[in-house]
Amino acid sequence: MMGLKRGLFDELERGGMGYKKSLRYGHITIFYDGAENMGCHIEMSGQGCRQYEAGNHSWIDLIALIQIENSKLTRLDIAIDTVDESLKLGQINYALRHGRYRSQFTKTRQTTASDMTADGLKNHSQTRYFGSGSSRVMFRIYDKSAQMNLDTPWLRFELQLRDERANMAADAILTRQNLGHVAVGIINQYLTFINRDDSNKSRCTPLPWWSAWLQHTEKLKLTTQKAKKLISEVQDYIKKQYAPTLAMIKKAVGFPAFADFMRDVITDGNRRMTTKHDQIILNTRLATELPF
Repeated sequence: MMGLKRGLFDELERGGMGYKKSLRYGHITIFYDGAENMGCHIEMSGQGCRQYEAGNHSWIDLIALIQIENSKLTRLDIAIDTVDESLKLGQINYALRHGRYRSQFTKTRQTTASDMTADGLKNHSQTRYFGSGSSRVMFRIYDKSAQMNLDTPWLRFELQLRDERANMAADAILTRQNLGHVAVGIINQYLTFINRDDSNKSRCTPLPWWSAWLQHTEKLKLTTQKAKKLISEVQDYIKKQYAPTLAMIKKAVGFPAFADFMRDVITDGNRRMTTKHDQIILNTRLATELPF
């Protein structure tokens, strides 16, 4: 249904999500062999979405197929990236502290994450949450540039939708094919930052920076990004898992014999490469990490 080749997936020894078995291709997992009425459960992480897009697959087509097959979405995340500083966490936190908002949410919280290094804590990144992880609707706003230790501004606003809210959003995207319009509609329903220019909050006008950001966001189309550099992930995996073993072999047999051994490994590997490995190479060639 997804248009992905079976050869891309590896059979895992375990299942999950209530299923006995699973297949995995990178960051896309298919769980199956559950109870008779369970069907299959497909999970795509954010990077799994990038993998899917790298094969020139259409999200509109996939959403349409989900409906045609009478399948359901249990979770749908929509991410809005702002790289021009038109939206800042400081603005949001200031408005919250001074009651300049109206919202269906009754709880909000902020967390700080830091990297633990030999020289102390570094790369502090803050995340603001509205709602909880189990809610049908949750907003997550965080400084992506701080998280990735970048010098350029990058704020991410994520809408996490579950069950019927996820399916309603998918229906709206399929009908309008305008992701920004759908996202702004959901945001406006649950959260608005306002001027305190009326005693009745429902009649207060939106803050200018909030209105400007929404107007820009509303124009966003449903587009695709290219896949992350998966080859670098494979290299990191080889280094972490097999570096000591390779060093041991070289130390034991000497460099000339070790070089011959590595040539044999590469020759054998070339013969045994599958469609999955070709797809990883393609993903890497198409790769980009940032939305700007």
